[in-house]
Amino acid sequence: MIFRKIRVRVASGSYDVHVGRGILEKLPAFAAQVSPSRRAVIVTDSYLRRRAASRVAAGLRRDGWRVDWAFVPRAEAAKSWEAVGRLHGRLIRLGADRATLLVAVGGGAVGDAAGFAAATYHRGMPLVHVPTTLLAQVDSAIGGKTAVDHPLAKNAVGAFHQPVVVLSDVEVLKTLPAREFLSGMAEVIKCGLVFDPAFAAW
Repeated sequence: MIFRKIRVRVASGSYDVHVGRGILEKLPAFAAQVSPSRRAVIVTDSYLRRRAASRVAAGLRRDGWRVDWAFVPRAEAAKSWEAVGRLHGRLIRLGADRATLLVAVGGGAVGDAAGFAAATYHRGMPLVHVPTTLLAQVDSAIGGKTAVDHPLAKNAVGAFHQPVVVLSDVEVLKTLPAREFLSGMAEVIKCGLVFDPAFAAW
């Protein structure tokens, strides 16, 4: 296992982004540093439950965590009012509280929906991002932006809610379609052009 830790410093509280290969199962070690709870709810879609999310759940359970599931639709449909309302309802039925860790496993849409739910359920609960697309790893999982779509406008309603930790396993990118990988690379190059021309040239 090889990984690098990057510290993100923001006014509302700093957190670590862990980047590496084969680190999904290491989430319990990172989560224990930021949450006293031994309870987590994994937010994902049905496709990822059988893939990255199952590995995250297995790691948490081996470490003695109680793990529950909450599912959202795939892609942008996850950010609808109906989907987020069902997510809130699932948390209520599970008896989740402000110490329960909400773990978002997926791309940007899953992260947005879970992040908005974490920001608003009981006025805030700890959020962990496990981004599974390159675009989510370099953009949406960092910075605390959350949003849901309104019928009149995309990303019209949202909140800033910083995660307590981000776990970016580059191994999960192997299964990305080429178009999604290039979309993430475009964001990487754009940031390089703005902040680090030498990196963009590389």
